[in-house]
Amino acid sequence: MSGDHDVYSRVSTAYHPFMRWAPIIEALVAIPVAYGALFFLGPGSTDTFAAEDQIVETIGALGLLVTSIFLLLLFIAGRRAGQFGVFKQISLIGLVLLFFFGAGEEISWGQRYLGVATPTSWEERNVQGELNLHNIDTLSGWLDADYLFRAFWVVIGIVIPVVAAMSPRVRAAIDRCIPVFPLWVAVVLVLNQIAAEVAGVVDRRRPTWYEGTYYTFDGARFEVTESILSVVFALGAYALYRRSKTDATDAADESVSEPR
Repeated sequence: MSGDHDVYSRVSTAYHPFMRWAPIIEALVAIPVAYGALFFLGPGSTDTFAAEDQIVETIGALGLLVTSIFLLLLFIAGRRAGQFGVFKQISLIGLVLLFFFGAGEEISWGQRYLGVATPTSWEERNVQGELNLHNIDTLSGWLDADYLFRAFWVVIGIVIPVVAAMSPRVRAAIDRCIPVFPLWVAVVLVLNQIAAEVAGVVDRRRPTWYEGTYYTFDGARFEVTESILSVVFALGAYALYRRSKTDATDAADESVSEPR
């Protein structure tokens, strides 16, 4: 068994660089396909792909929910292992609630699935007449939901991982306060934004290619962008959880192997 373990360790070490950047390689394939679908699907298929409660939005809501679940598992595992201080535990709970809230808001808390009508008083205040908060008419300017979401993912998904990658000391200082997503998350998010901008350029030059009727192209493109962001965060949260479990296991093994 020990020989098999040694072989596995050597293989894992040899392929470690590839495994670390595999999400970027996969994103280089998946992201163009997602945006390309907006140009090459017919009217009905495009609406089935991008309209509310359809493929893209459902994937986005599930991505946010899965992110919340893995961050909760990370909190539980880290707390049990004594890995996190009080401030980091608070920040993790805040992120768990925030991503869960985002998942519910994305599908208007299941309103259309359950056939729940919007109260008249709320319908008048909500831009889309739905049971959610991010579309109420008082949220504008700096409080605009889209603006706040964009600022959030840029900071938590790009700025913090990039700053943390500058040095182990910087990473350790940040990681004591908030979870630091892997650097590949920042790379994929940047690639996603570049792809969205390129898709916009293509639409302006070939406006007849997009045949959706539910959304304008910009609306459908935004839904795709949000969905990809959600999936990337879900994968990043899973990576954080797995790393936390691995660190706890390694620490336990070291304590057992220490001479008494």
